[in-house]
Amino acid sequence: MTQQIEAAIVGTGFMGSVHARAVTAARGRVRLVAGSSPARARELAEAVPGAAPADFEDVLASDVDVVHICTPNHLHHDMARRALEAGKHVVCEKPLAVSVKEADDLAHLAARTGRVATVPFVYRFYASVRLARSLIAADARGPWLLHGSYLQD
Repeated sequence: MTQQIEAAIVGTGFMGSVHARAVTAARGRVRLVAGSSPARARELAEAVPGAAPADFEDVLASDVDVVHICTPNHLHHDMARRALEAGKHVVCEKPLAVSVKEADDLAHLAARTGRVATVPFVYRFYASVRLARSLIAADARGPWLLHGSYLQD
């Protein structure tokens, strides 16, 4: 039997709820939810079966396997760094960091600690994206017209 992965979600906005659903859909368990306030953490935790509200320090001290960082961009580097240093795997929402230096720091830290640190780029597997990639790779000549939209919320 495979061990169920236990996760913490840090960030309670739209992306926090998306990551919580993804963990559950993958048969993982969201154990902790940390937000910008206790009320925000409690709100999302109540919507996720089995989850408890927490703060970031609780998450770092816990025995969860992975921390999903879904906070504002400027917080990603510090939170991901601290989670890696605490021995956690990290799934960090885009962007990983706000500078190349910060991203490089996290990549090296993940390698040194032997932890998985990843950024989800799920659209790269969409059929339309794969077709566009193959046409570009084949140096297909135009005319090109690309129209895209991203509907959210």
